[in-house]
Amino acid sequence: MNAQPSSRRASRKADPSKGEPPKRMLPRGRNPLPNVRFSIRLKPKQKLADVRKCIEIHLGTKLADFFPDLLRYKDSIWKYDPRRGRNRLREHLVDDATFDKRKRDLAAGKLVGLPFRLEEPSPAIGKIRLPITGELLDQKFVILTLPIQRREFRQKNCCAAGKLYDFSHALKKACDVASVTPALEHPVTLQVAAFSALFPSRAAPPQASVPSAATWHLANIRANTVPAGTTGAGVVVGHTDTGWTAHPELNFAGGASPNYTAGFEACVWPVPGPSALEPVPGIGIPGLTNRFHGTRTASMIVSVNEGTVAGLAPGATIFPVRCTPDVVLLPPGLDDVVLAEAILVAVARGAQVISISLGGYTTEILRWAIQVAVFANVIVVAAAGNYWPLVVYPAAYPECIAVGGSTADDLSWAYSARNFLGPDIDISAPSEFVVNATWAGTTSTTQANDGTSFGTALVAGAAALWLQTFGRTTLITALGGRAPLQELFRAHLVATARVPSGWNSALDGPGILDLSGLLSAASLPNPTTFPIPAWLIAFFNSLAAGANLLMNDLFGQNLSGGVPRWADALFADAEGAMTEFGAEVMQLIMSNPLAADMIQSLDGAARAADEAAANAEEAAEEIADQARLAAEQAAQTAGEVADAVVDAVSDGASNAVSTVAGWFS
Repeated sequence: MNAQPSSRRASRKADPSKGEPPKRMLPRGRNPLPNVRFSIRLKPKQKLADVRKCIEIHLGTKLADFFPDLLRYKDSIWKYDPRRGRNRLREHLVDDATFDKRKRDLAAGKLVGLPFRLEEPSPAIGKIRLPITGELLDQKFVILTLPIQRREFRQKNCCAAGKLYDFSHALKKACDVASVTPALEHPVTLQVAAFSALFPSRAAPPQASVPSAATWHLANIRANTVPAGTTGAGVVVGHTDTGWTAHPELNFAGGASPNYTAGFEACVWPVPGPSALEPVPGIGIPGLTNRFHGTRTASMIVSVNEGTVAGLAPGATIFPVRCTPDVVLLPPGLDDVVLAEAILVAVARGAQVISISLGGYTTEILRWAIQVAVFANVIVVAAAGNYWPLVVYPAAYPECIAVGGSTADDLSWAYSARNFLGPDIDISAPSEFVVNATWAGTTSTTQANDGTSFGTALVAGAAALWLQTFGRTTLITALGGRAPLQELFRAHLVATARVPSGWNSALDGPGILDLSGLLSAASLPNPTTFPIPAWLIAFFNSLAAGANLLMNDLFGQNLSGGVPRWADALFADAEGAMTEFGAEVMQLIMSNPLAADMIQSLDGAARAADEAAANAEEAAEEIADQARLAAEQAAQTAGEVADAVVDAVSDGASNAVSTVAGWFS
């Protein structure tokens, strides 16, 4: 996957003052209201037409209680927008006679054309070739979209995420598909008093206020040791974010930038399209949003203006994929499906590095997209997360390189995610008081910001320098297919990480990015003898056994800390339950990180209740009447314990962080 040919390197023309809006504008400048969606993995040889029929029949019969309004909707419901007046809804409803006929026909197994969509996630997958584990491309995913707005669903349903998972489990059994997972939104979380011990506040270190504030991050990672001419030239960095703007710190001058190529971009939000341009000024709520996040993070990779913003790989080519309008405050439409689509598009268009400064829950389709990228020998780096104690996904996947945050005075950034549930962070990089590009209205400017997003962009830039230094094709050839290129890069990152005095490697990973070692041939692991990594052996074992190669090994082997304790406390068969319900369990844990420890403290009580219930059941076989009373009492005890678990979990975290882990800037 080499950089695009020179014939495609025409300079991009754009108007930096107007922002050059995308070709497909939304009505009245509004973002679309996101709909309820599910990712479905089909079993081998299942036909899409058969699955479609099964879904429609069950949506109108056995599963109708989940979405009862669907039976009354006309196909025109897709055009309905409650922001233009709720009284217009009646225009999109069938009459009573049609409603009754639909119910009768569906009960008889006849299709009535219920308004739902079942589509493949991305046409880009057909353009991808995998030199390693091509079987991954045999995985068949489809996206089920209902004309039910997420906001409306949340308003009508208590514990909306749980109900969506309930529907997922029911649909999986009803249609005998491999898996069904809801695409959940990821509103950003806030720091709350409950986490004050984990995230103590602190003042800016002196290094952030001196004249070198714009370049301290480069000095911190020893960028002064990078050989002259090593700029990341010839390397394509896929950038899944809010898109691009014609900002001077992205090296735009006269409407053109050497790092951006006309037509070399993509958009998967709000509708698939060619333009990844983010409008200037942006759409959002002033003071509560983080617009131009794609511009901010890209400037850490390519900016050449060291007096203002210092990028690490100014010779790299950026392939921007717009997949969200924002990364803070309920970004509409951003979910695991959208991010998976963005990753697949970047791989198909020739990205050699993918920088993901977003994160949230775990789903099969997102992990599959990461695996496709890694087995295509793309280096994938992702942000560990901010203001949250757990590493988020996709950074938490063993295939991905997770980037934590560090500071100018060589501390772990106080608000970076940490390894509380397992060994996840692979490297840390400057993430506090980092100067980057943004806009103030229609005026280009710069600003110091915090976030593992910026450390992630720096590691992506380092990957570009690394590929230019050692030669991507040379490294892949030397590896001989024993391991993805990602693993060689990860091993080199870890081996050369700088470990400051007092660094907590158990919680914050091996250390801080150090280019003086990373770009040295003397420290490069020998590709010809590079061992197969442990996670890859487990992956191939799962593949050979015909197991679920997307989730089994993740929940069965790669998670530690509180997750197994949680599973053991709730399920008799923890391993089997995590295979079946792992994504939902992780969603619950990440919605309330304190819950795992709370459940551990209640674990003994729960086990005692289970044992009492089991003993009562055995006694019931001998003395039915007396034992029945004992069983009822034991069951009541177990119920009280379960209620205590729920109460402890609910009381342990703020309402502001009770539902999601968040997409982090």
